[in-house]
Amino acid sequence: MARQLRIEYEGAWYHIMNRGAARQTVFFTDEHREIFLQLLLEIHRRFQIEIHAYCLMGNHYHLLIRTPLANLSKAMRRLNSLYVRRLNKLLKRDGPLFRNRFKSIIVDSENYLLRVSRYIHLNPVKAGLVKKAEMYPWSSYAYYINSKTASDWLFCKETLNRFAGKFRYKQYQIFVEEGVDNETDTFYKKIKRVPILGAEAFTKTISEKYLKDQPDDREIPQQNLIINKQRPTIELVFQAVAKNYELEMKELLKVMCRKKNIARSMAVYLSIDYAQASQKEVANFFGTKSYWAISKSYTRFRRMIDEDKVLANRASLILQML
Repeated sequence: MARQLRIEYEGAWYHIMNRGAARQTVFFTDEHREIFLQLLLEIHRRFQIEIHAYCLMGNHYHLLIRTPLANLSKAMRRLNSLYVRRLNKLLKRDGPLFRNRFKSIIVDSENYLLRVSRYIHLNPVKAGLVKKAEMYPWSSYAYYINSKTASDWLFCKETLNRFAGKFRYKQYQIFVEEGVDNETDTFYKKIKRVPILGAEAFTKTISEKYLKDQPDDREIPQQNLIINKQRPTIELVFQAVAKNYELEMKELLKVMCRKKNIARSMAVYLSIDYAQASQKEVANFFGTKSYWAISKSYTRFRRMIDEDKVLANRASLILQML
């Protein structure tokens, strides 16, 4: 799959996510979750990484962290590799556990820190595992809503200090129980687009400071989106897919056999995720008002590409053609 964009600098805030390969379970027991938490302590001590929030789900995890030393990749590589090795030893298994590279979103802490923290802590509620966030034992939420002493690697004050007065715990709880706001929810539904969650001025600053003089890397399509380069049109995406699958455009649009169905699904997926086209725009390109069919195709193919490395590599090759 296309490489993830990594921007590292001192004092950067990140929302980190990693999911099991083919959506497989990564935490089988509470013992495994305890091992992972112990490793968070290790990377805190070794890399000075600050962990501000966490949530360990069944087949993925969320972290909100700050990197005083601009060493995100080294720290995460250490965390993931050690956890996989220890888990494999316990379960007497072999092979990869996580889906290739972890995802990182740079967070504008001045404007979005609270929202990201809330989003992370509400994950178990959204997944239907619990009715209230405080009922889930494997997140940092409990340390935020009462005076329970946190581990020495968990930093709560930065977030809680965004509330005034001595009832910060209660104010944070009220804030979380309001639910994820529409802007944040929309952003995470389209997480593969731009890996920066921030105000326009923040995004512009990051772009000019860390990407302006970087060479164009076609293996990292997110880079083009951030620095506001020309995005490919739906037509260009479909042309690239047709060429890769050795089809005529008219054949790709008709879609009869399985090969052409896969090709069209690929084109729909890339149009939405990398050309930032809306489902309505893709439907209009087909000359249909069936947005539901486009949505269904996109969702189905997104699952397929997560589980099929050959398909993911093909998508990367097509992106390099744009």
